[in-house]
Amino acid sequence: MKNAEQQLLDELAELQLELEAVRRRKPWRCPECKKTTQIRLLDLRVVEFYVPPEFSAGGDYWTEGENPEYNVLCPKCDQCIRLYHSKFSVFSEEWLETDQGKRDILRQKTWEITNQYRSYFKSKEFIQRK
Repeated sequence: MKNAEQQLLDELAELQLELEAVRRRKPWRCPECKKTTQIRLLDLRVVEFYVPPEFSAGGDYWTEGENPEYNVLCPKCDQCIRLYHSKFSVFSEEWLETDQGKRDILRQKTWEITNQYRSYFKSKEFIQRK
């Protein structure tokens, strides 16, 4: 018979697997067509940017940065959706009522979900942009 600690560890492992499954089924809403697809069915492309060497401090390298840019192909509308973190979080109420404002807010929310759940996408590919 297992001791209490081992039983709890086994239960925790099972719950972790359940949580992973739930996160993979998280709906991802396309900011263009507004239709949803489970994250586990989507391919995610993470954009990396080139950083040239600075003086003699070291060589050049590629990085996704603090707030990565993502590209996701929506299977419903067949659009490649470019998502990036907006540095501007305060907008005028008039602008938020415009179609562009509504699209930008939806795109920002989609970026936040993509960033939070990025490890649960079907695949992840890194693309380099200079």
